[in-house]
Amino acid sequence: HAYFLPGAKLLRAMRNAARSGVAVTLLLPGSSDVPLIHAATVQLYRRLVSAGIRIYEWHRTVFHAKAAVIDGHLSMLGSFNLDPLSLANLEVLVEIEDRELAAELEAWAHARMRDAHAVRTGETALGTGFQRWYLGTLGVWATRIITAIGRLLDKGH
Repeated sequence: HAYFLPGAKLLRAMRNAARSGVAVTLLLPGSSDVPLIHAATVQLYRRLVSAGIRIYEWHRTVFHAKAAVIDGHLSMLGSFNLDPLSLANLEVLVEIEDRELAAELEAWAHARMRDAHAVRTGETALGTGFQRWYLGTLGVWATRIITAIGRLLDKGH
């Protein structure tokens, strides 16, 4: 996902699934057109990787894919990001139950992962020391503000 800021429930569900032995793998952009969102996403890495979730960052080109494969038979494709504003925007998410399509989509993702950077525990692309703290803190606050805006917009629907 181009903007990966899932809510607390989805984060908890992914971590619990990984801890129970389910293979959870994320292919995320290594940079973003919204640096604060990327900084907030990177702040999630340590908790996700330590729970057993594999994260790969794509650095070759702009990465705006929005796709998921679940249990080898359910594919989800669309314009929907895992961020608070996608809940309030007019986004599209199509669920398709088809093992052949799921296998093709999974193969596409694995091909990208071979050319992506595997994130290790504690690793971050935000720099070191003060820069990492500053960008991470700004990212977290930006996420909180975006979440609040998303909730307000969602009440209008």
